[in-house]
Amino acid sequence: SWTDIARMGTTFPELESLSLNTIGMPTWGLGLDDHIVNFPILSAMPRLRTLHIMSCISYSGHHFSSDRLNKMIKCLLAACPVLEDLKIVHGQQSISSFDRKNGMKVESFPEPGDAFLDLPRTLRCLRLQDMILLPEHFNEMPFLTSVTLINCGEQAEAAKQAVQVKTIGKREDQVEGGRLVGD
Repeated sequence: SWTDIARMGTTFPELESLSLNTIGMPTWGLGLDDHIVNFPILSAMPRLRTLHIMSCISYSGHHFSSDRLNKMIKCLLAACPVLEDLKIVHGQQSISSFDRKNGMKVESFPEPGDAFLDLPRTLRCLRLQDMILLPEHFNEMPFLTSVTLINCGEQAEAAKQAVQVKTIGKREDQVEGGRLVGD
């Protein structure tokens, strides 16, 4: 649950890698109603270098709203200042054949908004899946060495190209060890 994740830094201050199969619960995602605008503040995870979230929703859960996804990502990033490897899979809503026959449709994936505009400078690998990504969701990221976007909408390739173009567009003498000289 989100409450357990919120205490993770205090409970395990030396934690360097965290992989979660799901942080969701049936129907309610993180156990919070979409009307709740703020996620509880996470305790700092100052040594966490790898964070993998394999699904934000459970098999039968509803997709997050864009606002909820944005706030969750911002909370996670704020708590992990030295993150090197980030993988977030939103997950896909499953609809039974009975519900499909009754007109129920799979909800649209959420957008992260500005959640990825201020990534930790230590981040090297970014893997995102099952969310709508646009080029404007990202700033220049000269520090990234790997970007993988899966099932992220029609403009995902343009978003990935924008990240790569911004990264590749630097002259070799401006880049040292994956970082811009002067950073």
